[in-house]
This record gives sequence, structure tokens and C-alpha cells, in this order.
Amino acid sequence: MTEQDVVVETVGWSDTIKMHIQNAWTKIQESQNLLLAIAIYGGIGFITGYFLKKYAHFIVFSILFLVVLALMNQFEYVTFAINWIKIQDSLCMPTGVEMTAPSIANCVFEWTRSHVSEAVSLIVGFLIGLRFG
Repeated sequence: MTEQDVVVETVGWSDTIKMHIQNAWTKIQESQNLLLAIAIYGGIGFITGYFLKKYAHFIVFSILFLVVLALMNQFEYVTFAINWIKIQDSLCMPTGVEMTAPSIANCVFEWTRSHVSEAVSLIVGFLIGLRFG
């Protein structure tokens, strides 16, 4: 019987570094869509925070105006209705879902839970925009 020679190939430190760089580059290319989404949501958050701080007086006035309209609707001085079916169709949401505050909050929570990295980048971008605005 003859013994088989086992060939052990030694890898130098430069080859090891090259392999690590190639592995990292491959992972970056695979996660390119995620990085793009994080950048987009961070940018949206930054723009929102920036404009919120710059135009806060206008936004507060608009919110107060909407509250006054809601109160006038409650006391039936004015009447208006929101066509939730049309909104659901335009947002590609399933029809038949009640559009109440808890259901909208549940949709936002579910989106945030399934898109954690995008939500975090949105919040961080928003806070940075508030800081620089």
C-alpha cells in the first residue's frame, strides 16, 4: 500500500486580504438595493426635517386650520367627506380595509417592522435635517 501525499497549500497574508476584500465587495454588490433604499429614505427624512424646521410656522398654521375645519364639520357648519376607496385605490391598498387611526397606525407599524433599516435611516435623516434646518 502506498500512502497518498497530502498537499497543503499555504496562503500568504496578501492572498488572505484579497479574499476578504473580494468577499466584502460581493456582499456590497448583493446588498446594493438595500443601500440604495437606505440612502433614499435617509434623504427623504433629511429633506422632511429640514423643511419642517424652516417652515414650522406655516405647518402649524395649516394644522390649526385643519383642526378648525374638523371642528366645523363636527358641529355641521360645513360638511365634507373623504373618499377612502379612491385613496386606497391610488395607494394600491386592498379595498374593504377600514381607514381608521388604529388601522393606519397598524399599517405604519407593520411597514416599519418589515423595513427596519429604511425606517431607521428615515428617522436619522429626519433628525439630521431638523438639526441643520
